Amino acid sequence: MKFALKSALVVLAVAIVAGIAHAQFSKPEDAIRYRQSVMVLIVHHFKQMGAVVQGKANYDKASFEDHTKLVHTLSTMPWEAFMTPDSDTGKTDLEPSALKNKDEFMRAAKDFENATKNLDLAAASGNLGSIKTEFGTTAQSCKACHSRFRK
Repeated sequence: MKFALKSALVVLAVAIVAGIAHAQFSKPEDAIRYRQSVMVLIVHHFKQMGAVVQGKANYDKASFEDHTKLVHTLSTMPWEAFMTPDSDTGKTDLEPSALKNKDEFMRAAKDFENATKNLDLAAASGNLGSIKTEFGTTAQSCKACHSRFRK
């Protein structure tokens, strides 16, 4: 229950910040910081799920679902911050090609969002085989985007 409450508070805080930040970022550095913060949260929760999928941690359906719900919510948040002009310079690993190929980048972002949604649905089913498959698909969608748009 503590985890669910903490998770809900994290989502609420991020959603509030997202609502404020979704408007245009005044400086490229703000966009970079925002999207990196979202990605740090995604990585944290994805690692927790990865430990379960790899058999390094015990499977708890409710906890795993909390992680998938958070990752899916977070997966919808950072993309406009990637499109902020000049946010491909400075302390970022974003390739300039992301800004030049916005449609391709946004398709990759949508693929990731869809993968996280499918992972969330698999988690709700409680079927570990489906969960492992969708976890792998989600990981591949991360890798595909990083290989094209990350330095």
